[in-house]
Amino acid sequence: MNYGYIRVSTSKQTLDNQRHEIRKFCQQEGIRIDGWIEETISGTQAYARQLGVLLDRARTARGVKLGRPVGAKNQKYRLDEKKYFIEEMLAEGASLQTMADALGVGENTAYKWLKRRKSVI
Repeated sequence: MNYGYIRVSTSKQTLDNQRHEIRKFCQQEGIRIDGWIEETISGTQAYARQLGVLLDRARTARGVKLGRPVGAKNQKYRLDEKKYFIEEMLAEGASLQTMADALGVGENTAYKWLKRRKSVI
């Protein structure tokens, strides 16, 4: 089943234009929309959006787990790709805060990454 998801942030905006553009795209690509999920809600709201309900429904229907892999052993961290840069910074005596700023992450994230990879420290 294919669902179209459309959302606006305020009641002053309209869903019609989004629905029209999605239908136009699907028609060009030969995709059939079986249903629509419509919301008028801010994306920053803390409570569950209908998109979450739709994703839960998809997980149940297909038996497929969506999202990030579970377990630290199976996880590839974003900083893994910058290992050599991190090693250079450590060799130069950079502080944790300086390194975190250069990497664009928080100091806590950098610390946890270093702690997991004791061979780098």
